[in-house]
Amino acid sequence: MSNSSILIVEDDKINSQMIIEYVSSMGYRVSGVADNYNKALESVKNDAPDLILMDIILKGSKDGVSISNAIRSSYDIPIIYLTGYADDEIIDRAKHTNPYGYIVKPFKYNDLKASIKIALCKHKSYKQNYKFNEAYETAFNNLKCGIITTDKSGKILFMNHIAELFTGFELEEAISDDINKVLIFDNGFMNTERLIDEVISHGFVHYALSNLMICNKNGSVIPVKINAGCDINDNKSLISFLIWENIETSSKPSLSNYDKYKNIDHKGYKVNIMLACESTVIRDGLLNSLEKEERIEICCKACTKLEYLECFYCNEIDLVILNDELPHTNEIVDKIDFLKNIDSEVKILVLSKNFNKVKEQLLIEKGVKGIMNISKNYIDVPIAIYSIQNGDLWFRRKILNVFIEKYIRFINLNNSNLVLLTDKERKIYDLINKGYKNKDIADSLRVSEKTVKNHINNIYKKLGIDIRKKTTNR
Repeated sequence: MSNSSILIVEDDKINSQMIIEYVSSMGYRVSGVADNYNKALESVKNDAPDLILMDIILKGSKDGVSISNAIRSSYDIPIIYLTGYADDEIIDRAKHTNPYGYIVKPFKYNDLKASIKIALCKHKSYKQNYKFNEAYETAFNNLKCGIITTDKSGKILFMNHIAELFTGFELEEAISDDINKVLIFDNGFMNTERLIDEVISHGFVHYALSNLMICNKNGSVIPVKINAGCDINDNKSLISFLIWENIETSSKPSLSNYDKYKNIDHKGYKVNIMLACESTVIRDGLLNSLEKEERIEICCKACTKLEYLECFYCNEIDLVILNDELPHTNEIVDKIDFLKNIDSEVKILVLSKNFNKVKEQLLIEKGVKGIMNISKNYIDVPIAIYSIQNGDLWFRRKILNVFIEKYIRFINLNNSNLVLLTDKERKIYDLINKGYKNKDIADSLRVSEKTVKNHINNIYKKLGIDIRKKTTNR
């Protein structure tokens, strides 16, 4: 008997009653039934379910996609969409809410049971395997990182939406294809075969070269940074590629680099800064470095927690510069926690005269957006401020690479079961998650429905999903 609870959002009474009967007979608890936006949100608030079955088309001004967006802003609950329409426009709109599957009406008992099993299994695996602090995930989201996962031969198993934008290919057309047909370099000295060889040999590679370019399917050329990695001790190892646009052409500031950071997303506003520095020497150095910056406004200087509160009360602070000269790590962490409690969205740049790997890692966990060495001068501070304000990070490459490698391991772990599937099974699995029925899958792949059913049974077995019938009369 499962302890999982399911919320049903459906405005058709007959369909709603049928789903209740199905879900209950599968051993799940129905946490609530809602037929509109407000009732759905109220039900989640009163009794948060483990999964939501969401009808996309609802009566009223707000449909199932709107409800999903509202729920996702506050809760981590997997959602399966129910729809009587499987056209591309609806699927495209719904997919941006990251659903765990689609079921096209009318559906059968086993269709629903398998979809629920897959969703709960995937979500449980995600929560169990997720070793990163939320700050790391946010950091990589801010970097707008594209992710492509392949097997050791280079066949694509997974792409996220950012990678689709970089390459111009959608997952549906790229899946099981060779990565060298999707990730195409404009530079003659770099290619995917070389990348894969180096990853398999060394485990991880990091490329942040100023002239590394990839060619988009639509003809545009994009400067990128590439990180790739795998577990070389795992015979079934996956390789994941992290790709993001390289707006930084050098580790040292130059006029062109400075202007590039300064003018990104320029909308006429200033970056409001709070200086939280006890040292008058550091504070004076910062003032001298920043006073000529037209887009930087130093709103206040604060040393104590009371002054922090007063500063935030009187100003809209975008970024806090905090100097790290405290003897104990827990003191700087305490200040960061205090600042985050005042404003969870505020960005923090920590200045330090001495690098400490352990402390740097801890500060990244706490959501710090940048750590700078100021033992020599303050010339990089304006560039770091503009960079952080525009969604980038400012850390030593060596430190950032440590977390990139951990992130790649996490991605590979999450996608590890996909390597067990054949090319055709991966295509079928992708179509199942998009709401295709067996007949639609058969037509798409030009095979019989019996062949599709056999493949689906194999997929469920490989993914460890039990779809044996609960009752014999379905």
